[in-house]
Amino acid sequence: MKYKDLDSRLLAWFQERRSPPAESSNTSTPPEKFRREKVTFRRLQRQGERISDELLHNRPSSKWNRRFMKRHRLSLQRPKRQQKIPIEEAHCLAHSRRIAESQDALLNICGRVSLDMYINAGNSGFKPVEQVGGTCYANAVATVLHLAMRRIEGRRGGVPKFDKIRDDLVKEYGENGAHTVVVLDKWTRQNRLHYREVNELEARQAINARRPVVATFQLYAKQWEAFSAFYSKDEGKGILKKEDLTIKGPPGEIAGHVVVLIKCDPEYLTFINSWGTNFADGGFFKVQNQAVLNLKFYDVYWSLNDLYPDEINAFELKKQQTTENLVRNLHMKGNINL
Repeated sequence: MKYKDLDSRLLAWFQERRSPPAESSNTSTPPEKFRREKVTFRRLQRQGERISDELLHNRPSSKWNRRFMKRHRLSLQRPKRQQKIPIEEAHCLAHSRRIAESQDALLNICGRVSLDMYINAGNSGFKPVEQVGGTCYANAVATVLHLAMRRIEGRRGGVPKFDKIRDDLVKEYGENGAHTVVVLDKWTRQNRLHYREVNELEARQAINARRPVVATFQLYAKQWEAFSAFYSKDEGKGILKKEDLTIKGPPGEIAGHVVVLIKCDPEYLTFINSWGTNFADGGFFKVQNQAVLNLKFYDVYWSLNDLYPDEINAFELKKQQTTENLVRNLHMKGNINL
């Protein structure tokens, strides 16, 4: 079946709005207590588009939505002419609906600014640094660990600075390279974090959730020459493709590198390197997809189970304050538009 994940999630969304509550198994529950939201075809279609965007695949056609309805034997309501309400109330209802549909996005706001500071390095204090020797692993892991901990509101013990984490990594593992998985395995555990290897789709989902991703790859000596040559032209703004690394003759020795995935676009992936700001586009470079460099991705994350009670309280308070500020701003804009 095409769009299998979309099919299951869209069906769950529909059933949540058209099914009785869990406690309705009690026959004494009055029918008026059952949840019976009105779901039109257009509303179903829009929800399918939202889920498709989250899953990072193309939006389904109207024909797919009709097949979905037939497959699950769903009945929808025709849109009815609505009773007129005051414009002020209309604004409030519209804003409230958007807020209810954006809860997941609100949870990511706290971590959004931190990653944006890396993405917009020219407008912040964070810029691609230049590694010393074979310390690319330290720069990449330190970046991701630092940002992961910054996402913990009111983190007990504070958040170690990037420089401190990087220097401690170099002190422990040296300047001649290290096995990235070994480093992540120890340093995530000792900082109450987790990591896992993910594919490109999962890496894109992590970036959408404002979690930068560690990325590793290997190239032969001749390919490294082609790699450097490609980003030395066109101000380093080009998008590297598989054919750009085609080589002739003996490939030479193989060598690995570690970078950080910090941004995803439909046509390419953007990484922050550790060769200084003179490399490529101010230290950032673009690759068409995972296959070009045979990249391996490692997502670093935490869950509420990893937090202390005071950190959970700070997280909930921040979420509440963020929601209240958003509601206030939306109402202010609504009043201005009136």
